[in-house]
Amino acid sequence: MSFGLGILNTPTTATYAPLRNDDDHGHARSPSYGLGMPSRPSLELFSSSTMRDDVFGEKQGQLSDDGDEGLNTPLIASATRHGRFVEDGPEEKTLGAEDEDRYAELPKVVREVVDFDDDPSEPTMTFRYFILSSFFVIMGAFLSQMGWFRTTHAPFSTFIVAIASHYFGRWWEQLLPDWNIRIGRWTLSVNPGPFGIKEHVLIVLTAGAGAHSNMGEILVSVKEIFYQESMNPMYAILFMWASMWTGFSYAAFARNFLVYNPEIPWPTALQQVAVFKALRGTRTKMQLPKTPTVVPAPVSRNQTPVTARFRSSTASRAKSTVGTPSPAATPITAASPSPSPPPGFFQQREAAKLRSVQMRFFWCVFLAIFVWQFLPEFAFPMLSSLALFCWFAPPSAAAKFIGSGIGGMGFLNFTLDWSNVTSIVITQPWYVQVIIFIAFVINCWVLIPIAKFGHMWGADTFDVMSNKLFTENGTLYPFHKIMTPTAEFNVTAFEEIGMVRAGPQYMWGLFFQYASYTSALVWLGLFHGEDVWKVLKGQFGGGKKVVYTDKLNWIMKTYKEVPIKWYIILFAISFTINFLLVLKGELYLPWWTYIIALIIGATFLLPMGFVYAVSGFGVHVGILNELIFGYMAPSKHPLASLVYRTVSGQCWYRAATILEDQKIGHYLHIPPRDVFFSQIWGSIIGIPVNYITIRWILDTKMDFLTGKEKDPLNQWTGQTPIAYNSAAVQYGLVGPARLFRHPAYAPLPLGFILGAAVPFLIYYLNKRFPKRGFNLWNSTILFSSMGHFRGYISTGPLTSIILGFISNFWLRRFHHDDIWKPFAYMFGAASDAGFNLNMLFMFILTSIFHKFKMIQWWGNDPASIERCFVN
Repeated sequence: MSFGLGILNTPTTATYAPLRNDDDHGHARSPSYGLGMPSRPSLELFSSSTMRDDVFGEKQGQLSDDGDEGLNTPLIASATRHGRFVEDGPEEKTLGAEDEDRYAELPKVVREVVDFDDDPSEPTMTFRYFILSSFFVIMGAFLSQMGWFRTTHAPFSTFIVAIASHYFGRWWEQLLPDWNIRIGRWTLSVNPGPFGIKEHVLIVLTAGAGAHSNMGEILVSVKEIFYQESMNPMYAILFMWASMWTGFSYAAFARNFLVYNPEIPWPTALQQVAVFKALRGTRTKMQLPKTPTVVPAPVSRNQTPVTARFRSSTASRAKSTVGTPSPAATPITAASPSPSPPPGFFQQREAAKLRSVQMRFFWCVFLAIFVWQFLPEFAFPMLSSLALFCWFAPPSAAAKFIGSGIGGMGFLNFTLDWSNVTSIVITQPWYVQVIIFIAFVINCWVLIPIAKFGHMWGADTFDVMSNKLFTENGTLYPFHKIMTPTAEFNVTAFEEIGMVRAGPQYMWGLFFQYASYTSALVWLGLFHGEDVWKVLKGQFGGGKKVVYTDKLNWIMKTYKEVPIKWYIILFAISFTINFLLVLKGELYLPWWTYIIALIIGATFLLPMGFVYAVSGFGVHVGILNELIFGYMAPSKHPLASLVYRTVSGQCWYRAATILEDQKIGHYLHIPPRDVFFSQIWGSIIGIPVNYITIRWILDTKMDFLTGKEKDPLNQWTGQTPIAYNSAAVQYGLVGPARLFRHPAYAPLPLGFILGAAVPFLIYYLNKRFPKRGFNLWNSTILFSSMGHFRGYISTGPLTSIILGFISNFWLRRFHHDDIWKPFAYMFGAASDAGFNLNMLFMFILTSIFHKFKMIQWWGNDPASIERCFVN
């Protein structure tokens, strides 16, 4: 067995081969460089092509056939609109109208972005894959986990991994020797040859599974910050693994609807595909002769690959002609016509030039952001929040509150700190950005000033923008005093101290979060209920199983599917680990609530996963999980509520991200079993790194997190763990039954009714005015964004919507082919990469040199880095 040619289910027969490179009407297509953006987030988001162009502002694109670089790359198995079928021999069959139908089943955006060439013999699980994927998982897990403790941060984007691994893989291919190392009956190929697209994609998918933070951080960090208890490292890592693998196993429930369904395009997955195409290049196929041509079938693992045979035969011919005059060396006379370049030569040369420009652009932006971030993060923090209103209004407390982006409304506040913007201004659809900004305006520019200056909702007593808990007189709530030594609820102490109270922003955030939950369920039922019912009935109800016959699913028939028993085994392992921890008392949960958590998590997988699949927006269900737990098992230790939230939340959070990666694999024709293994491998490596990072943060930043010291940038404030603990005390310790009897909390359940009613209104308007685009106004995204607690950081949204307008509306509509298509994603990936590297560099620098601080000057005044002063 060799790790150089793939070890997981590489098929041995080709299914089809290309003959022409034609468009819908049989005409030759011009090349497309493959940086197309999804033209719609779901099949039904637009009712007409006019609305589609008006909202997204994009041109009607062309199909593209992309692949590896080089004119001489054999076309092993390609799906084109007019092709021939090759099955284990020279006999061929024209597909014709059937092939047209397979294409027609795919949305236009998929036909624009996705490549329909496939080489089933290409290696996947190589030694190079394991080394590079492990490296990126370790780096990403560290940076993402560190960012979880910050107030704002740029996510560790898989775009970064895609671009960096592209270069590392090519360097590996060119520089390392072709050695084979035998370990028993195993053979490791140090350099397995050309760095292929499938190996490249699997590295990125592995990072997608492991290079992020883990929800187990909630238990570990809150337990130590607020309850001064440390969790056993082995138990912590096992809990993180088991909770994540539960979500992985749940992906089996929804893959038929969210992955294989061609009507669910996953904009975030298509963005990844576009970046891969930009990196790998566009191949313009050579015109094939008119005589029938049979393409050789892929070889098995034990045979020499077609590409290898091609290269070796070329080398042999080169050796045999040494010393022999070459016909090409004969001078060309006037009578001899100039040789014409092969078909597709000029297109490939232009594509190569574009890729070179794209890479230079990427590195210039990357270095610029890396250097720039030293200013807002260290030397010139005023750049992180430019409070124009403060500067031009007369100095006063009211002006500071209105204009400040750190502790205020952020009105007319701009930022030059990339951590407050991030690449979502490029990757999120424009209509989603508009909804999110509207939610911000209502939240911070309407409700907050009404509460603050209208003296409403307890704003005179409680901090409007705080997520801490207070007593009735506004002092911090001593939640430790309402717990008995056995971590149970102390009713007597609670009656003496009184009800836990919270600030206005935190309270209406709960209301809108409740609305988002019912909105997601009702929206899915109204707009896509019939499709979901067909899938569920076919998969679980004994009805006719839904079989998709589009071109992509036809291509993927070449590969073996991941059997359902693999998911069952993974679930059994994770269930056993967590259940034993529950019985041992490490997770504070009653054993039966753990079972309920798994059931509730499965219930939310489809509706929440659907919202994420069509919009790239994830709905947070944590508060709902704690609400359910509070009713089931009231007056328990607050950490029990957080554990329930983690277990149930991971069921759909992790399932959704895993399904997204599986969709990427589906688009790029990666063997499903290889994708499954890459996701498990990423989690095995990433979670121990998560835990090590958590320990490092708790050991070095504890004073900032507990509030003993103040971070001047308001980044290491512990806002995230504070929010989790506040919710746990409310729902887990006090319990929702007591909460909702209090007048301040009684109106909150009305949010469920609002969330259920609004989708009906939008559905009616969409039916009444089908060309007005009402189905774009997703109420779930609106309510979830309004429920997002912003705390003391309100700088960023105004700058983000301006950049989003420039990028995802103006450039995309009016400069789609010349600017947006080739450079938009490159800019976003480079900017996030530069910020993440800067954050890592700054963290290491300040950790090693504890006294390394910037001198005080005009741009970092400790009294107010925004220079929002009060007379």
